[in-house]
Amino acid sequence: FRYPWERMEWPLMVVLTVRSRAYAEESIRWLVGKFFDFRRGKWWKSCDVKGGIRGLEITWSDKGWHPHIHLLIDCKWLAWSAPAPKPGWTKTMIKAACEAAQHELSVKWAAHCEQDRSMVWVKRTAQDGIREVVKYTVKHSDLLELGAKAAEVIRAMRHTRATQAFGSCHGIGAELKAMEEEEKPAAKCEGCDHPEWVPTAMLDRRPDPADEIRRELVRVAKKNREVEARMKREANE
Repeated sequence: FRYPWERMEWPLMVVLTVRSRAYAEESIRWLVGKFFDFRRGKWWKSCDVKGGIRGLEITWSDKGWHPHIHLLIDCKWLAWSAPAPKPGWTKTMIKAACEAAQHELSVKWAAHCEQDRSMVWVKRTAQDGIREVVKYTVKHSDLLELGAKAAEVIRAMRHTRATQAFGSCHGIGAELKAMEEEEKPAAKCEGCDHPEWVPTAMLDRRPDPADEIRRELVRVAKKNREVEARMKREANE
């Protein structure tokens, strides 16, 4: 979990929400598609977002299914119109600037989703922020409470990526796998000095000297029987 965060210069946590919808699959696919287009819009690009990781969570209430997106992005200032804080600003001024930037994001996201308003949340994050992004899509306790409706959200997630990397974080899974292979320590079995750890079942299939001796004895016995049979045939002739 630390690797994506460590490679970011300005890690920022963002949550994007939309109105609840009646059907889980429709809600999830619509939200993921909207964010995909939002990332390619002028406003997002103007904020110079280097890359990030997108997570997905969905909850249920009397109003319907409520999906929302969790983001960990590498961005110094997620706003275009609202000015970024400058050295010498007081805490009050910095707080007001952050609220203005969050409001700007809320307006842009709501307009993109064709809503009159939308709740968003933005915060500069520490190392554990990545856990919020890659956590569960649905809480375990919620699944139990959903009963038969749990099948609907499970089907909805069947063809949807719960997490996805983009920009500078794209391909991070392959990088981590390659790093693990490079860092894997060489290990030898103290009993057989085998260069790699292998399942016991595979070791059981390795050649046994006793088996080779038994096979040789069988071959010799067969050869002797053939010789004896040939000698008998020649004597009868």
